[in-house]
Order: sequence, then structure tokens, then C-alpha cells
Amino acid sequence: MKRSNFKELYFGHASAETEVARDSDLFLRTYYDRWNLSASIQRQEFFLVIGPKGSGKSAVSEYVRLKLARKYGEHAVFSRTFNLDEVSPGMSPLSTMPNKDVTAQGATLSDSAWRLFLALQLLDMLSNDPSCSLSSDPQSIKLIEDLRRADLLGRDFPSIFKRVRENKTTISLKGFVTHERSSRESDETSALHLGEALLRLISSARSDNHFLLSIDGLDRIINDNDAYWLTLAALLRVGDELFRRLLAASIDIRLLVMCRSDVFRRIRFADADKIAADSSIFVDWSAEQTKPADSPLWDYLASKAGITAASLFAYFPENITVGQRSGRPRSIPSPEYLIQATRSTPREISSLMRRIQGELPPNGYLTSDRIRNAVDIFATRDLLSIVTAEATGLLHDQLQDNLADILSSLPSASKLTEDSLAEAIKSAGLDGSLTAELAQFMFLAGLLGNYDPRTGYVQFYHRRDTYKFKRQGPWQLNRGLMYAFNVPFS
Repeated sequence: MKRSNFKELYFGHASAETEVARDSDLFLRTYYDRWNLSASIQRQEFFLVIGPKGSGKSAVSEYVRLKLARKYGEHAVFSRTFNLDEVSPGMSPLSTMPNKDVTAQGATLSDSAWRLFLALQLLDMLSNDPSCSLSSDPQSIKLIEDLRRADLLGRDFPSIFKRVRENKTTISLKGFVTHERSSRESDETSALHLGEALLRLISSARSDNHFLLSIDGLDRIINDNDAYWLTLAALLRVGDELFRRLLAASIDIRLLVMCRSDVFRRIRFADADKIAADSSIFVDWSAEQTKPADSPLWDYLASKAGITAASLFAYFPENITVGQRSGRPRSIPSPEYLIQATRSTPREISSLMRRIQGELPPNGYLTSDRIRNAVDIFATRDLLSIVTAEATGLLHDQLQDNLADILSSLPSASKLTEDSLAEAIKSAGLDGSLTAELAQFMFLAGLLGNYDPRTGYVQFYHRRDTYKFKRQGPWQLNRGLMYAFNVPFS
């Protein structure tokens, strides 16, 4: 294969949604099904998709939707994706949940609110299906209108939680429930019990079509908001309950919940281990290999490009030369140099490949210099932008705004200490007391790794996110950022 064709290879896009919007057939054809999702979809083996940020959780949702559409026809699949972290007019992210309203003692309220929220989403989807039994039933049509007039349909979760907590809204379910399950003899059901009643109605509905509800946005680590973690725990409890319930329903409804792996480990509730074992799929690219060339990310890229991993390696020079400006040049194997410039996710390795393509002239071929330039551009424009976006709401505004200046001021990339990071922060004109906050964020973001002086081994969080942050250091900076900001290795 000619190296001059590298510029023409397809490597996907950073966003699965963008990739699908551009060419859904190409996305489906080049999807690297490392977890045998095709078989799992048919057997409905999971509802929870767990993996690091950027690992392809949203891509799993798109893949499931497209596989269903190809099997049953686009007209027969109704789908909806709801991002719980979305900030738009009329929408509030989960992080806005007030601590005083969400408590461990009030878990029943949170569970009831999630049942109602999910039931409303599903009911709204079913109402759009002309062949669904609910669409032709006068009582069901009236119920949906009543829910719309009560301003329950289309609301975000914080709004639904507030309605459940206040418990002032009642909806008539005459003909749907018995008096024993109603709040009053008039068959009116309160907001607290409405979700359960609607789920019974949904489970008994009939349709030949198929429905998929995907919940995304469980990607934030917010240390000082207990309400956030209790709310997520309630979602997973109710999600697991609903997943099992829908398996026995008269209608084909599937639920997917995408959750970052380290977020999942922070959510504490009794059945978390059972959900992880029985109802989950882990989207993990196992970046802890001793040989970077063995990373499954190369198989992912090869699948996107429609070639073999060996053919992909053939495009690159064997080694990348670095350190020439310092007078101490050294050679790094290309797979190691490229993988370690990213945080070992499909999103970032795809972005890096496209940056490399951008550095090639027409009919050009890959050289060490061109690859180095592409890595610099990727780190300063792509990786830093991604990390800055991840920091929104989590990192002090001054740190977020001056992150590039701080990185440029680091004295070295290896054996960084709390004191050296504090000096870099001060040189950017900020308060050194922010050091601990920045160091922990950079570790969780995969920008700093724990350095073990005894073995010389570096533990990056993105390689195995069970690693604990060593607050006193020493640490090592991500390689891509080191070269992009011209930080000396030592």
C-alpha cells in the first residue's frame, strides 16, 4: 500500500453523533465492535454502558439505534437521547440539584422522581407511534393531554423532582388504576405515585414497533455536591428496575444509560455490584499494555480506515525523533509516541490522525517532523480545548482561563512536585493556594500521572481509572502537552 494514500484514509470524527449525521452507513460499516454488541443487542443483555470519557459510550448508543433500524426499518424504530448535563433554555443539569432537597433519607423521593421522568419520556415516544395501542385509545389520549396541560411532558429532571417533592400535582387515571392505588376515590394519582402508574400502563401497551431511550451526560465528577451523587444512585437503581421490567413487557422498549466509569465507582448504593455484573457493558480500551503497539486503538483506527493494523503501521516511520532543540535527541517508537500524546481514547486518537493528515501536502508521506508538528497542534488545539471544556463547573474559573499559561510555565514534565506546580500557577499571576485543586483535576483529566521514583513507572488515570491520586507527587505531564508547550522533560 502506498504511503501517499494516508491523507485519504477515513478515521471517523470526535463525536459519534457528527459521524452518524454525516454518513450513518459509513459509521455502521466501520464501527469496531470490540464487545460483540451485535449479539448483546439481540439478547438485550445490558442497559448501562460504562467507560472513561471519550471512550465511545455515545457511539454504543448510536450503534444500537442503527442496528435496530437496519433490522426492522427506519420507520419501525422510535428513539430519543436525553443529555442530563445539557444546559439550554428550560433545561437544568443534574449538578443544580440542591443538597437540602436530596438526602439519603429521602431516597424514595428521588426514586419516584426518576420513575416519573423516565415514564414521561417513554410515554411521549409511544404517543408518536400511530400503531401503538395508546395512540388509538381515547383514555390514553386524554391522559397524555392532561400530562401536557400539567406541564409535565418535556420537563428536565430537576423540574420533575421538584413536582414530586411538593406532591401537589394530581392526574386522573380513571380506568387505568384501582382505588387501592389511587390517592383519592376520584382515581386521581399524586405526582409521588404517578411514575409507577404510568410505567404499568406503558408495560401493557402494544405495538409492532421498537423504542430506544438513551440517557447520556453522567460524565461529571462534582466533589462538593452530595445531592448529585444521591441523584445518580437513584437513577441507576430505577434504571435497573425498569430494565428488568421492560424485558417482560408486551412492547419492545430498550433503555440505555451511559455513565463514566470513575463516576460509576463514586455512586454508592446496595446493588451497584449486581448492576455492574449483570446489566452493564464496560467500554474500556485497556490502555495499560506494556507495548503501545498492542493497544486496541490501532484496531479501532484500522477498522475505520478499512485496512489492517499492520497496514496502518506501515504508513509511519519506525521512530519519531524528539529533543533536537535541547541538543539531546532521542528516538521514540511511533506507536508509543502517538498513543502517549493522547489519553488513550477513540475520540482523541481519531482527532490526532486527522491532524496528521492535515500536515501532509498532496501526495505527501509521513515524516518524523510532520508527525511532531501534528502532535503539537493536536495538544494545543484539540486536547487542551477538550480538557478546558471538561473543567467547566469543576475548576476555578481563573485556573480554567489560564491553563495554557500555567502549562507553559512548568519547569519540567517529569518529577513535578506540588511546589513546582505552585510556582507555575504563581507565574501565571494566580494564587498558589489553588495548587491542590489544579493538581487533582489534572490527574483526573489524564494530564498528570503519578510517578514512582523506585520503578520509574508512571500511572496515568486514563490508563486505569482505579489509580489514586498522590497529592504530594511527584507527577509526570502528558507527553503531548509536554511537546506542545515546550516543557523540558527534566
